[in-house]
Amino acid sequence: MSHWLVSNLLNKGNLGLSAREKDLRLAQGSAVVAAVGTLIVATADTMPLLVVGMVTFNLGGGYTFLLRGLMSLLVGGHSTGLLYSCIAFVEALVMLGSPIFYAWLFNVGLDKGEGSVGLPYMVSGWILVAAAVMVGVIRASFVGDARTVGERDLQSEAGEEDAAER
Repeated sequence: MSHWLVSNLLNKGNLGLSAREKDLRLAQGSAVVAAVGTLIVATADTMPLLVVGMVTFNLGGGYTFLLRGLMSLLVGGHSTGLLYSCIAFVEALVMLGSPIFYAWLFNVGLDKGEGSVGLPYMVSGWILVAAAVMVGVIRASFVGDARTVGERDLQSEAGEEDAAER
């Protein structure tokens, strides 16, 4: 489905978007879809609604990969390794702490009663909403016109060399 969406709406549609702008729009849409899916799972009281929420959440699964690609385009070639190392470090910290936090949230939900069993999903949903808002405020003009940090560095170095030669 996502392949169809990308092929028919973003590539064939006469939107005039650059590759970076397409990645940004896809990341923004994926974040919203993932947040909505997680909130549906959190509030689901029937099995069909739970399945709809899980399918909706999985449709937004490309969010992190789209953001990684977008960040690597903006950072440039020589800093990509540092970027991915920082991402891996933060992911490792989150993977260490989140199971404890979500187990605690699940226990709190169990203590409050049957209607609060989805508390971990509710918290995850609101975290995804916050992430969607943060990605949503990125201007397309910043992404579309932005040169990578490496390109800016090369241009500034070339300008300094030209000035030194004069």
